[in-house]
Amino acid sequence: MYFFIVLNIVLCIFEQQARLIIAPLAIEVCYFVLFLALLCLVIVSLKKAESVLWHDVFSSLVIVVWFIYWRYLFKDDSIIFFFFPLYFFSMGALIELFFSAPSKHTDVETLKYMASIKGNYLFKPWIIMMGVLISLSLEDNYLLFPVLMTLLLIRLKFSIYLNSVSG
Repeated sequence: MYFFIVLNIVLCIFEQQARLIIAPLAIEVCYFVLFLALLCLVIVSLKKAESVLWHDVFSSLVIVVWFIYWRYLFKDDSIIFFFFPLYFFSMGALIELFFSAPSKHTDVETLKYMASIKGNYLFKPWIIMMGVLISLSLEDNYLLFPVLMTLLLIRLKFSIYLNSVSG
């Protein structure tokens, strides 16, 4: 999730320094990036590529779509365009820093429970990704997007942890 982390800190800095002026072509770019995010979702759901890379690409594309699309819905000086990327940067960096290596003290019962949660149908990555894409269009529920993105980050690290312990 390194690209996602770097992109979020760049968005924070850019928001504080430059006060983004959206060009008329921004919506067309937004639709193209959304198409690429849908393509990543299909690739992840078909399990045709490395999961970590495609999760990172999907998350990065979705944050760009959110940043462009939601810009039209809020005032120019709205603080969510600084704090949401800062939150995603913090969450991604903390999850990457503290949960990247498997613990030697994890007991078998906990691993079984984690595996059963991972196998749950509602916790599949493509379902969470679809929820993230749907949350982009729900402007009235503006906290749904960061909650689902956080769930996606946790799901990815959860999967990496289980794969490193078992394999």
